[in-house]
Amino acid sequence: MTTENIIILILIIIAGILLIKFIAKALFRLLIFLLIIGAVVYFIFFNKSKEEDRFILQKLQQKYCIEKYDSVKCQCIIDPLITDLNSKYTTEEVRNLSRDPVKTAEAMIKLLNDNNKEIRSCLKSRNALHAWDDFLGDIKSMQIGEKLNAVIENIK
Repeated sequence: MTTENIIILILIIIAGILLIKFIAKALFRLLIFLLIIGAVVYFIFFNKSKEEDRFILQKLQQKYCIEKYDSVKCQCIIDPLITDLNSKYTTEEVRNLSRDPVKTAEAMIKLLNDNNKEIRSCLKSRNALHAWDDFLGDIKSMQIGEKLNAVIENIK
């Protein structure tokens, strides 16, 4: 082998190593990019949080009727509102309502207005009208919109 052949062989080996290094780096970057895109797509389209899909009344039902059972609030306030909600909306409509704060506020206003007399009479029969103010305060604290908060002030 001549020195020229040895130099050409060394240059080919160096070029091959650089080419392999470049291709590996490009493939690694492409793989990272695809993983990031895959994660974003998953979180946008497939990872539906169950909490996000729950309507405000369902969250309050969890609080009053399951976690710390309050028979007055559960039976006099939550149960009539949940019954009315289920009679007026399908499960899919409730899910869609829960994702839009304006629609949530509108639905809550309608449910509260439609059931106000029934709720108050139940609370009055149990001598627990204070539970209504507590319930309205809990709704306010959930920050579902100023429109609903203004209506709650008028309902009081």
